[in-house]
Amino acid sequence: MDDDDDDDGGHNADGEEEESERPAHACELVWQGTVAKPAFPAFTREKATTEEEGKALLAKFGVGHYWDVAAAFVPGEMPSVTL
Repeated sequence: MDDDDDDDGGHNADGEEEESERPAHACELVWQGTVAKPAFPAFTREKATTEEEGKALLAKFGVGHYWDVAAAFVPGEMPSVTL
């Protein structure tokens, strides 16, 4: 997850607003279904500032592959992933 420190607020070099396809931080449904056993005993807020930290956090619960599914997601396409 990149958090661009050079965020220009959606403006180009001329100060005009730029059109973008997606906001910098978007929420997308990347997988929906059921699992045999819940991976998370409770939902808590965690902070991961790098991709490695994010994947390691999920791996701690045995679901590091969730990161790979989310990272491979392309908006508008249905993922061809079997979990």
